[in-house]
Amino acid sequence: MLFNTVFESISDAIIVTDKNAQIVLWNTGATKLSVTMRTK
Repeated sequence: MLFNTVFESISDAIIVTDKNAQIVLWNTGATKLSVTMRTK
């Protein structure tokens, strides 16, 4: 499992999940912040 975080605050983000089981967090300030969560 890989978990990579590049954000400062989850509380200011919208969680979107894609069909590849990855999580992308969108900052409300229109800055794209990504969180990749994969399972092998």
